[in-house]
Amino acid sequence: MELKSKNQPVDVLLRCIVAFCFFTLCWAQRLCTVPPGPVIIPENNTADIQVVKITSNSDVTLSVSVNPEDLFYMKGNILMVKKGLDFESLSSPTLLVWVKCSKAGSRSVNESVEVLVENVNDNPPNFAQNHYVLDVNELTPVNLSVGLIEATDVDSEPLYYRLESATVRLPSSCLLCFIVLHLR
Repeated sequence: MELKSKNQPVDVLLRCIVAFCFFTLCWAQRLCTVPPGPVIIPENNTADIQVVKITSNSDVTLSVSVNPEDLFYMKGNILMVKKGLDFESLSSPTLLVWVKCSKAGSRSVNESVEVLVENVNDNPPNFAQNHYVLDVNELTPVNLSVGLIEATDVDSEPLYYRLESATVRLPSSCLLCFIVLHLR
């Protein structure tokens, strides 16, 4: 048994409208194309570096429509950074830039570029003191904690240390050994 729709003319008209909207949307999106995925830029870069190249026809005009912290500009079809990006001074490490693609007689399209600013360990840790002395018995077992020294790091990364013996040779009978802390 075959079912026939009573609303056949309405269905055909609705399908035509959907097809037209889909075609128009696809055609409008071809004004420009942004490569997929986020663009990763390490912090402390120099000014005027390329973020991403946007593909478009020569008759398409590109402009930055949403510019977080006023950090970006267009140079032809290339999205550029105005100045070096500092991870610690940004309000967010993820910046969403919107590029407006315009062509005479066409509807403008906005494309987004996600820029991730990568944190680099570029700041030294801050210790409460400049010098620490720890008393360590020569018979102390390996991997035993011998002290706690706290520091802060504006890079917000975990701090790891290693112990190295001092460059001065000490007699083996020495109960007080000097150990130098180095940031790994």
